[in-house]
Parts: sequence; C-alpha cells; structure tokens
Amino acid sequence: CMGKKIKNSHLIKKGFYSKAYDLFENVGGEYSINRIIDIFPRLNTKEYYCYLMYAIYRNETPDKHMTLCEILMFMDLFIDDSYSIIHWHVKRTVKLFPEYIKIKIWAIELFGECPTSPFNNKELIDFAKSILDFDYNNQIAIKIIKKYSK
Repeated sequence: CMGKKIKNSHLIKKGFYSKAYDLFENVGGEYSINRIIDIFPRLNTKEYYCYLMYAIYRNETPDKHMTLCEILMFMDLFIDDSYSIIHWHVKRTVKLFPEYIKIKIWAIELFGECPTSPFNNKELIDFAKSILDFDYNNQIAIKIIKKYSK
C-alpha cells in the first residue's frame, strides 16, 4: 500500500498536479494536513505548498487554505517569511468564506499570545468576535477580546 502512495507522491514531484488533483478528488473528502500527507507521503514543504496552490487554483475552498497554513506552520520552513504567507491565506479565507470559523480559531490559538504574530490586535479581536457568534463560550476568543480590548 505504501508503494502505491509513494507513486502518488511522484505525481507531485514530477509536476503532474492535474493528475494528483484528480487522484485526491477521486478519493474524496476534505483537505487536511493528515489526509494530504497520507495520500501523498514523503514530500517536502515546498512540494505540498506548490500542489496546494494548484488545488486552490482549480477549486478554491477554505479547507485547502487551512491545510496550506498548517503545512507552512508545522513542517520544515522553505521560505523565510512564512508568517506573512499564512496571514495572506487566513485573511483570504476569512474574506471569501466568512462562515468558516475553523481557520479563525486556529489563528487566535496559534498567534493570540505570539509576540511575532502576523496578525494585529484588531484582526485578532475581529476573529474572536466572529468565533463568539458561532460559539458564545469559546474561552480562547473571550481571552483574546479581554487581552486586546484594553
């Protein structure tokens, strides 16, 4: 089974993104860091990033942006300013898919206490308020509002 998955990864390594995209779509389901690593194992951050940008071009969905942010955050760095790219993907997702709160929760959990956060206080407060519209008891959102509303 791993041999077949390694072949899947070679599609991306060789730049056959449309074939890799069709393969992922045929498997079905949302994009996530775990699913993409499972279906396309042993790729580096740049290879996942390039493939996900292609997938976003084909059909822009919030889960693809979320997966891309997680890969930039948790895998080896391949670019010196990944926080700025994460910021762009989060802001684009919030703009295009305002009801997708998962990325807002992710952003405040990771960057709410981070001194090098790419998000300013207003952005964090806006995310937190939006989260409370869906989950009025979200403790992280409440903490962010208290911290930055002074």
